[in-house]
Amino acid sequence: MIKAQFGMIGLGTMGRNLVLNIAGHGFAVCGYDRDVAQQERLITEGKDKPVYVAASLQELVNSLEKPARIMLLVPAGKIVDNVLAELVLLLQKDDIVIEIAGKKVANTDEVREKLHDNTEKSAYNIKATRNGNAMSFDIKIAKKLKTANL
Repeated sequence: MIKAQFGMIGLGTMGRNLVLNIAGHGFAVCGYDRDVAQQERLITEGKDKPVYVAASLQELVNSLEKPARIMLLVPAGKIVDNVLAELVLLLQKDDIVIEIAGKKVANTDEVREKLHDNTEKSAYNIKATRNGNAMSFDIKIAKKLKTANL
């Protein structure tokens, strides 16, 4: 098996479709979900793409190029903490884990609309942990661009 360039934990609608999209652009992707039905669905839908399915988190991590790049798209709440607690024991220095906000998101359009329509905020705080070090980033988004005739 070729080492995958990207890993996805959570193969529900958003996770599975993101895996298929990334694989459709030529990147090898390995997905994992505790629900065997979701694993089988990805195998079926990704049969003509560089898509692999892991039976465990350990198998997912082992299937990835180093440093590993893993995204979590699991339901918000305690499950995020549980998956991260299990995953962190399997990671190595410089591995990257992307966790999507820890909030329930119905679809990407919903996120875009919330960011776009929020006139009260022009900055968003992004929290990340890498190699056990917590970091915080402020992303500033212009609500109205200034224009000039030159």
